[in-house]
Amino acid sequence: MKYKKLKKVIDSNRDDKVAIKELDSILGHHINLLNHYVLDNLYADNGNIVWYFQGNKLRIPNRQKFNQQLSKICETVYPSTPVYRNELVNKTKISGQVAMARKRLLEKIFSELHEPNLGFTTMEFPPEKSIYLTLLRETGMHKITEGVGILKQPNDSSFNDLWNAGVKFLESTRNKERSLSELVNLLSIKPFKLKQGFIDYWIPIFLLSKSDEYALFEDNTYIPELNSDVLDLLNKRPGMFSIKAFDVVGIKLELFNRYRVFLNQAENHKPTNKLFIQTIKPFLVFFRDLPEYAKNTNRLEKKQLLYVK
Repeated sequence: MKYKKLKKVIDSNRDDKVAIKELDSILGHHINLLNHYVLDNLYADNGNIVWYFQGNKLRIPNRQKFNQQLSKICETVYPSTPVYRNELVNKTKISGQVAMARKRLLEKIFSELHEPNLGFTTMEFPPEKSIYLTLLRETGMHKITEGVGILKQPNDSSFNDLWNAGVKFLESTRNKERSLSELVNLLSIKPFKLKQGFIDYWIPIFLLSKSDEYALFEDNTYIPELNSDVLDLLNKRPGMFSIKAFDVVGIKLELFNRYRVFLNQAENHKPTNKLFIQTIKPFLVFFRDLPEYAKNTNRLEKKQLLYVK
């Protein structure tokens, strides 16, 4: 309280150099006194500083006990935060080097997902390799079966809540698309409170693992295929992108399969992004090859309708 009063007096008397000099000296004395009371007694357990959490008094006799209690508090307040140890991305603001490593990692995923260790050799160790090892290999997200590489749910149980939150977010978009900035905000608060550096890696990788289950839009324009450039822009401007999970069941699924039968394509009861493109492409090609008259005619004369019949 004295500190605030002194600051206000100093701000009100900037022109009085003698008074400012004396007030700065008094202010310095109170700052030193405050540091003594707080810093010198932080772990003293002498009654000068009393710690409370959720209404309960804590005993903090030393620095080790302080760190132990702090860990317990974090686990209580942020129970869904995954255990991930990598200083490169556990930061609120990442460096240009880490951002470049993220893009190179995504390029590796697109080009060498079928390769063990994404094609990294034992003799090289760029920043993106350490992230691959800790985030994808050690958690079991990257798996190769019969020469085919996939991204799947992590085996690490500490990632379960994070994975399920992403799945739940996708499910919520079945009826109406949602902005990806909403997912970023969701992961930035309790019970996750993830650092931006981690979010910038996690969301693109999660979206890649679920790429057959949704449609992605940039400013309401459909993006048929993901690539590293799209995902890089998505990280920088998530508000430009929205996502819509496929909701093809019942009559919609029946209609979808009728189109496929019409095109001599096999029926499918679990449509994916790839199948939708495969189904709609012949219609787009057909429309593209129509003469301009047919493309731009909105109404037909009565005699033309009779001729069609």
